Order: sequence, then C-alpha cells, then structure tokens
Amino acid sequence: SQPVERQTRIPLYQRAAVVAQRVYANDNALSLLSRGLALLEHLPTGMKRDNQELGLLLAQAPILRVMKGWAAPEGERFLDRALALCDKIGNDEQRAQVLNGLQSVYVVQARLDRVQHVAGELEMLYQRSLGTVPPLFTAAMLTGARLHMGLIAEASARFAEILAVHDPDQMRYHQEAHGVNYMVHTLAWQAHARWCLGYPQSALRQGREAVQLARDVEQPF
Repeated sequence: SQPVERQTRIPLYQRAAVVAQRVYANDNALSLLSRGLALLEHLPTGMKRDNQELGLLLAQAPILRVMKGWAAPEGERFLDRALALCDKIGNDEQRAQVLNGLQSVYVVQARLDRVQHVAGELEMLYQRSLGTVPPLFTAAMLTGARLHMGLIAEASARFAEILAVHDPDQMRYHQEAHGVNYMVHTLAWQAHARWCLGYPQSALRQGREAVQLARDVEQPF
C-alpha cells in the first residue's frame, strides 16, 4: 500500500508547486517538487515512475533558472536527465520543452555551436509534430547566439522581426514553462545590438521598454 500512497501523493506535490510558483513562492515550489522526487526513489522502476519523474523535472527546471540563474549546474543536470527520459517515454511537446531549456543554458555558457545544433533539432521537431516553425522563444535564443558570434546587424534585424510578431499566448506559455518572458529578453538583447551598431538613444529606449514590460507582466525575474 505504501508505493500506491506515494504515487498518489506525487501529483499533489506537483499541483501545489504550480500554485506556489504563480505567486513567486519559488522556495516553496522547489521544496514541494523535491519532495515528489524523493518519493520516486521508493517506487519500482517502470513507465509510470519515469513519467512522473519527467513531469517533476520539467516543472523544476524553470524554478531553478529563476532562483539560481540561467546556467545553474543543477538546472542543466535536471534537463539532461529529462532529455534522457524523453528518449525513453517522452512526447514531442516534452522534448521541445527540454530542448528549449537546454538552448538557453548553452547561450549563457557561450556554447554557441550547441545553441545552433539544438535550434536545428527543434525546427525538425516542430515541423514533424505540429507542421509549424519553432516558437518565438527558440528564435530569440538562436538570435542571441548570433549576436554573441558578432553577427550584430543580422541579429538586430531578426530581433525586430520577433518583436513585430507579438503573441500573448506564446508569451504566457513560455513564461510558465521556462520562467522567462521572451519579449522582455528580446527587447533587452536588441538594446545591446543597437548600442553596438552605434545607436545609443535607440538602445536606451529599448532597454527602458524591456524594464517596463517586465513590470507590466509582474515578473520579478
């Protein structure tokens, strides 16, 4: 009866963590998810256990990003484990979530070749699964890598294209799934590009727009 009880408690921890995360009680959310992962250690191996672990890891990754930074070793370790589980039992949506998370890690680590590799896999994944292009979050991460590679004018133009396609649904989804608002980040990144291209007033204006948008969506991170 104990394994059954543990399996029924794990989803409760995960749902409680979602509630805590929405009010930025990230310490509580992370603690609840950690309790769920601890319970998994006492369960027999199998697909059901792997599915529960994958769900907990996907929920934990954005919280770790917010609390400990983009390239926190724990976050990367959990995403690597989640990717391994996706190879076994994950669906395309879960794999895309993991790859988007890893892509942002690689940008901050300056592993820019990995950013481009992951972007290529994401493009194939979205075309195969949904018949569409990757979301704007993916495009922003790839463009940020191009900026860091010195392709400044190209990156600035691509940032402008991303900002022109304002999609509130994508913005909300990626804020929940990854802990970041891609519109805020794209504005801030383009401010860097505009500064490097010799447009300081434009850069300052966009930096201020990024700060204001972050305040408007009430996202401290």
